[in-house]
Amino acid sequence: MEGRLYICSGKCKSLKDFMPKIWVPKTVEPPYKHITQIGDPILRQKAGSVPVEEVSSPAMKFLFERMISAMKSFKLVGVAAPQVGIPLRVIAMEFPKAVLENYTNEVAKTRNMQLLPLQLCMKLNFGFGNS
Repeated sequence: MEGRLYICSGKCKSLKDFMPKIWVPKTVEPPYKHITQIGDPILRQKAGSVPVEEVSSPAMKFLFERMISAMKSFKLVGVAAPQVGIPLRVIAMEFPKAVLENYTNEVAKTRNMQLLPLQLCMKLNFGFGNS
């Protein structure tokens, strides 16, 4: 393969079409940097509670960072952990001034819109009873 020149006849739509023998799709592990789409099996699962001993673990901190990053990247005001591929009852919300400024005062007042600083909320599992 070394030294071989690849030529696309104009029908190539992607690198996968252009070099099919060396194309290796990148596998992405959750928590994703993107938001899952309708039809993703993760969205059909019942999300579980967060074990209380895991709340401040490095894994949960990584999840929180990914959720916040995805929320800001896609200009969302909220995101749930299943939307980044993790079946846990965790949500991140923020309604910053920059978003509020997109609405007229009349619309904001009618809809009772107000600023909301970044919030992380989760359902905890203390290890007893149903979660």
